[in-house]
Amino acid sequence: MNFAGSSPKEKRNKERFVKEAFSSIAKRYDLANTLLSLGIDSWWRKRARDALGERSLVLDLCAGTLSMTRSYLDRWRGGRVIALDFSLDMLLLGRKRLKRREGRCSLVLGDALALPFPAGTFS
Repeated sequence: MNFAGSSPKEKRNKERFVKEAFSSIAKRYDLANTLLSLGIDSWWRKRARDALGERSLVLDLCAGTLSMTRSYLDRWRGGRVIALDFSLDMLLLGRKRLKRREGRCSLVLGDALALPFPAGTFS
C-alpha cells in the first residue's frame, strides 16, 4: 500500500492496521456489506459479472470473502478466477464457501498495489 507523505514505519503501521481491521470483521463482512448497502451489493455483483462476460481468466482484485468470485464462477462455468486479497482471514473464509468451484479458483495473498503477475496476464 502506498500512503503518500508517510514514513516507511508509518506506512507499515497503516498497512498492519488495515489488515487487522479486515481480519477482525471477516466473519461478518458479507452480512455487513449486504445490510449497509441495503442489498444492492448482490445487484452490483450480478451487473459487474454480466458486464465482464465469459473469459478464460479473471482477476478478482481485493477479493475479500470471494463473493464476486463465487458469482462469476456460478454464472460462467468455463471461467477461472485468480482471487487476490491482502487479508488471509478473508481469503480463508472465502475458500470455505467455494465448495465445488474450488478447482477453478486460485487464491493469492497479496497487495493490489504490487501485483505479482506479469504484464498482459489479464485482458
